[in-house]
Amino acid sequence: MKDTIHVLIVCGYGLGTSAMTEGLVSKALTKRNIRFEIEHTAAGEAAGLADWVDIIAVSKKLLDIVSAESFPGKPIIEIENIMDGEKIAGQIEDIVKTKFPGLIGGN
Repeated sequence: MKDTIHVLIVCGYGLGTSAMTEGLVSKALTKRNIRFEIEHTAAGEAAGLADWVDIIAVSKKLLDIVSAESFPGKPIIEIENIMDGEKIAGQIEDIVKTKFPGLIGGN
């Protein structure tokens, strides 16, 4: 039985924007009582985490690099605004409720 959801935030270089987004999303997921682990990485390195990750959140601009073929069967969230941690967390929560409902209830 899975005890945490693994979320990957992907940006172009894996430094500033994905790290900032990771912090915003972490706060929002904690408020939602979702048990999670979250990491951030560059688009070119994301496929290396395919075995670990459950949900991928990536900027719409990078969907040609981070594609469903790299993460078969795993949901990919298209980020429109990297500063909107609440919206991204809401999208993650919707997936968790459907695919991993036992992971809501504390972190």
